[in-house]
Amino acid sequence: MPYDRKAREDAQIIYYRALANLKRTLPDADIEYLYQQQPVGIDTKGRIILRPEKDASNPPSHSRKLLHSLSSQIAIHSRHNLINGVIIQFASHSCEKYSPYKELLYLPRYFINMTLPHRKVGDLEFSRKNGDQELVMEANSRIGLPYGVYARLVLLYVTTERVRTKERKFELGASWRAFLKKMQIIGSGPRIQAIQDQLRRLCGATYHIYEETRSSKADSNLLLAERWMRSDDGVEVTLSPGFFMMTSDSIVPLESYIVHKLRRSPLSLDLYAWLSYRLFRLKEEKTISWKSIEQQFGSDYHRLVDFRRNFRTSLVKVLKHTRLAPVVEVRKKGLHLIPGSPSDVEWTERMIARARSSTRHPIMI
Repeated sequence: MPYDRKAREDAQIIYYRALANLKRTLPDADIEYLYQQQPVGIDTKGRIILRPEKDASNPPSHSRKLLHSLSSQIAIHSRHNLINGVIIQFASHSCEKYSPYKELLYLPRYFINMTLPHRKVGDLEFSRKNGDQELVMEANSRIGLPYGVYARLVLLYVTTERVRTKERKFELGASWRAFLKKMQIIGSGPRIQAIQDQLRRLCGATYHIYEETRSSKADSNLLLAERWMRSDDGVEVTLSPGFFMMTSDSIVPLESYIVHKLRRSPLSLDLYAWLSYRLFRLKEEKTISWKSIEQQFGSDYHRLVDFRRNFRTSLVKVLKHTRLAPVVEVRKKGLHLIPGSPSDVEWTERMIARARSSTRHPIMI
């Protein structure tokens, strides 16, 4: 089945409960027709996906009215706030990309709040700031700092492999090729060399994290990997103990399908990850000033007007592929955020629960 088992079970429970309530008001023929529709999952709009049985009767002329009645019944009696109705899918092909239970990728929270450079940096030091937190990256003089789309995709892959394998040491083998295929990156010589160069830059940099609150100050130094080795057999990475622990208790889930759609723009990837994290954590409406947004995302732009133009363009791309449009507004003073709907929160909670079940340590975001 293309849908997660939990999604399928939730859909079945809610659907058949609604049918039981409708038995008193609908004729037997209509009830029989509805029982011939099999709930198989839940789509990204929160609707139960139905597939007709092979020997199902032809839809009655008033089938649309029937589905409307069923949707209303679900809305009234369902305890699951994420269910917004039903939809019949007549195609028999896999519809994984429409499922809210897509394959997940993970990023460390610190690299979402304070992102990597968008373009190549000539200096050996680069910093990002987000409120009371600051990330300062220092490069090896022979290697340079990581930057751009490939650095972000490599970081996504490394973090996801750490969650999947629960190991500090792994090789970039079949899973690496599958990841590049998923991102539709053709494995040509120059492109692979560019990606491996970004992996080397990520592994060669030192990350200084500074956090200051009213009651405390904390400084920490982090390496992504303690060893990176390339040979004729492939590439082998041994994660540092610090990065290994960070990615066991502070990661954020992202949808691989959306990452694939935004993979050409580092700012779009950063914005998608940040909005996913902030809207999940948000308890009340809040406006983020343009100055704060620039410190976090655009400190490598020479002019603020250029950053704002690129930011707006990237925001349009992100909202096109996500469910965030109703809760993000561009205003004169900055970006206005509104707490997400119950369905968005429940989806994220499920993704975090899945990540918890696949790691040895509790995960918090």
